[in-house]
Amino acid sequence: MKKKRTTIKFLPTHALMHVRKNLTYLLLNLPIDKEQTSVKALLLILDHFHEYPEDYLELVNAYHDHKRTQTEETNHEPNKCL
Repeated sequence: MKKKRTTIKFLPTHALMHVRKNLTYLLLNLPIDKEQTSVKALLLILDHFHEYPEDYLELVNAYHDHKRTQTEETNHEPNKCL
C-alpha cells in the first residue's frame, strides 16, 4: 500500500510580511510587555478581542490617552536649562 504524501502549505513571503506588519502594529498599540508575552498568551488575547471588540477599543483608547497625557506633561515642564 502506497503512503499518502502530506503536503504542507506555506504562506507566500508577501503574506508573511503582511502578518508581520499587522502584528507589529498590534504590539505597538497594546500596553503589553513584548519581551515577556508568549505566543500562546498573544493568541488568547487576540481570541478575546475578536469575541469582545469593545474591550480592544477601550484598551487602545485608554493606552493612547495615557501616552498623550505623558507627552503633554513632558512638553509643558519648565525648561531646566535656563
